[in-house]
Amino acid sequence: MRTIAINESLSLLRRIGLPVEDVLDVGVQHGTPALMEVFGDKLHHLFEPVDDYFPKIRSNYGAIRHELIQAAVSDQDAEVFLHSEYKTGSGQVSHSWISTVETSSSRRVPTLKLDTYVERAKLAGPMLLKIDVEGAPVPAAILHGAAGTLSQCSAVVIEMTVERWFERAALLDASGFDLWDLTALSYYGECLWQFDAVYVQRNYKKLLPSLQPIHQLPFDMSLWQQG
Repeated sequence: MRTIAINESLSLLRRIGLPVEDVLDVGVQHGTPALMEVFGDKLHHLFEPVDDYFPKIRSNYGAIRHELIQAAVSDQDAEVFLHSEYKTGSGQVSHSWISTVETSSSRRVPTLKLDTYVERAKLAGPMLLKIDVEGAPVPAAILHGAAGTLSQCSAVVIEMTVERWFERAALLDASGFDLWDLTALSYYGECLWQFDAVYVQRNYKKLLPSLQPIHQLPFDMSLWQQG
């Protein structure tokens, strides 16, 4: 039985032949090891509003071509307030989220639509988009600001919470993506809380039969896996 690790899922997509020329990594924090491992030869566009993370990011991506963009990705090009928390006891920022409400400890950061960035950078695709951000409505806002970008993506990796699963899945379905894999299942107590969902652009399933073998290739019982 396959293990459900994100790097294995992405490695399989690459072996199958899903094309990726650029990686759009939204919510980098210190880095995304799976993307660095599987697509280390590609240009990574790293979106991170928390500049506390920048020294670590630059160190981790020293051997990988990258662009570091200090912005919170959203559905508009504007400014918001960034709030940070220190939950791990390390003295370093562990969680951050954006809002329109200013507090004594918040700081202003720019927001940027992915469509705006992709147009400015003249990216032609195909791209892989990863979204891993704090704040319940934020992933949906990112997708709303990426209509043109999504049309040039071959895959999307997005952190899902159980509560927001249907909302985000519906947006991706409407943008032409089908679910490929569920990885990194995380539980709180006995309850499933979040996971990473891997989506592939629907048109590629027609070009690459291995993306949908149960419908496009002869059935082989030895390939059936459970658990």
